Amino acid sequence: LPLAPLKKDLLGYEMEAQQFNISQSVVVLYQMFLQFIQNLQDCSHQQNPTEMTGYYMDEEKTLKCFSGQAHKMTKRDINTFRLMLAVIYGKHDEAEMLVKELEPFLSGDAFGPRGDLRLLSTGLAAFQIHRHSKGKQKLRLLGMKILRKYKEQIKFGNPNAFPLYAMLEAEAFPSKKMYDSAIRSCARLGLVHYQALMCEQAAYHHLPKGCDEDDSQGWAQYYLSQAFGLYDSWGAAAKVKSLAEKFPELLTSSHTKNQTGATAIKGRSRYSSKH
Repeated sequence: LPLAPLKKDLLGYEMEAQQFNISQSVVVLYQMFLQFIQNLQDCSHQQNPTEMTGYYMDEEKTLKCFSGQAHKMTKRDINTFRLMLAVIYGKHDEAEMLVKELEPFLSGDAFGPRGDLRLLSTGLAAFQIHRHSKGKQKLRLLGMKILRKYKEQIKFGNPNAFPLYAMLEAEAFPSKKMYDSAIRSCARLGLVHYQALMCEQAAYHHLPKGCDEDDSQGWAQYYLSQAFGLYDSWGAAAKVKSLAEKFPELLTSSHTKNQTGATAIKGRSRYSSKH
């Protein structure tokens, strides 16, 4: 969903939860969502965009409000959001630390969407860290284990499993064909944020010198411009800014002027059948 209207809804939900004296362990979930969105929209006040500390919450102060099992579960959920931010912003050192923290919690979550976010983030991070670092075979094995879990879910008829499987498969066996499959599967379900991430990763796949350097550079520029526009449509202004700063020579105005803001006005609607 577009981040701006989602943020307004979450602010309303948080206010209502406090008015009706809902448990603090529930209220803090809204604060996590809000800080996660804030880190994607504007993290200029932070040195590290993966830290869940800012306008809506301070992770250290928040954790001091809980003890026992509530502290354990709250820290797990904070680390899940932090890991997804680390994947989006390409912070591999933070991601590796967070994967170790979350590994004991990769199964047995009664709430499916929350478990999927943690499982997918861990798998994506594991493959990315393995590609960018030497001697991280254990992380690749962890990623392959998660990939097999989603393959089993497809077999048993989980309708949400295929795009997540396609994303992990593309990261496990990176190629243009694999990334295109992941991008299409995300687009068909309107998962604009995952579509953007796969476009970005496809661009990175084409950045190293290949057998045809000019052709590879062209595809990298194409996928980056797609990622730029999709992140912008999602409302992740801070991520858009970081991409523009990282690749100023590839993300020229001529390649991004027709990409930015293209779908933001659609509000909450999913992609049309035309897409």
